[in-house]
Amino acid sequence: MGTTIVGDIRKQIYLYRHGSVLEDSLQSSMQLTSKQLEHIEWEGMERAFSKMSPQDRVSRMKIVHMLLPTRSLLKNRNEVDSAQCLRCRRQPETFRHLFLCTCRMAQSAHRTALKLLRQKLRKMHTHVLIVDALASFLDQVHRNCRVLYQAPLLGDATKIRLTDQVFHQQLRLGDFSLHRGIVSRNWMVLQNELTSKEDSKKKNLVWLRNVIRALWTYSHDVWVARCKQVHTKNPDDLCSMNHEELMQVVRNYLKLDSSSLSVLERKLHLNVTKKMKFAHSRTLVRWIILLKDERSRTENSRRGVRRLQRNQQITRFFPMRNQNR
Repeated sequence: MGTTIVGDIRKQIYLYRHGSVLEDSLQSSMQLTSKQLEHIEWEGMERAFSKMSPQDRVSRMKIVHMLLPTRSLLKNRNEVDSAQCLRCRRQPETFRHLFLCTCRMAQSAHRTALKLLRQKLRKMHTHVLIVDALASFLDQVHRNCRVLYQAPLLGDATKIRLTDQVFHQQLRLGDFSLHRGIVSRNWMVLQNELTSKEDSKKKNLVWLRNVIRALWTYSHDVWVARCKQVHTKNPDDLCSMNHEELMQVVRNYLKLDSSSLSVLERKLHLNVTKKMKFAHSRTLVRWIILLKDERSRTENSRRGVRRLQRNQQITRFFPMRNQNR
């Protein structure tokens, strides 16, 4: 008990001496105003960072301060030549663009991460209104539309009104506040009001800590999916390729030696060669799948011929003994 009191006094003395400097630093690093900083639940965020491995803590801090090594950040450091997103190739890749990218793989990663977030929030016994509000907030930001609270058609009007108020308080912290794990302190109060529980502050902070960690996991999953898509050289990842990349994949398949192809496979090669200039992306994807299957069949047939020739050579120099002797 005495250690706790001494620790609190030290913290208050440190904040008294350096509080203004810390506030200015937070405003610049987190890109928030002084009024926005007042509505953040700092104790819940501090608990979320506690008992976390150094590697996880660094990655979460990068999410909070929007310092993930995106193409735009690397361009400012002169580490890459272009800040263009490597997935959609339409806009610069910033922290915000990670959750706004229109690439099909990015949308799939968002849906998967959002589904996991819903499951984690339900396991924490979070009220249904809060689960739907947080998920709706993230989904509307991803669809790049105006963020509004979507009230359910059925339910207690008082609870819906309270959820609407906290939802708009969260919106004042920024459109990407939940992505960074920056939550309003009133979510904890709302959880108690909706569940009709008078839990201690310690239990409430544990619940809020788990919510913040779940939000960080959502953003981290989206980032990991982006890194796998960008850095993994997978020729089968056709959904993320643009038209020119698909054309190059088709050309690579057409370079296959056609001497061992069947009549139907040669006709496919000629048809693709003639119509490739005017083909749409979907047609190119379909052709790549056909050419890939053709290439695998050709390689399997050649492998079988080589295996047969090798066996013939082995039996020629080392004839098998007659086992019936």
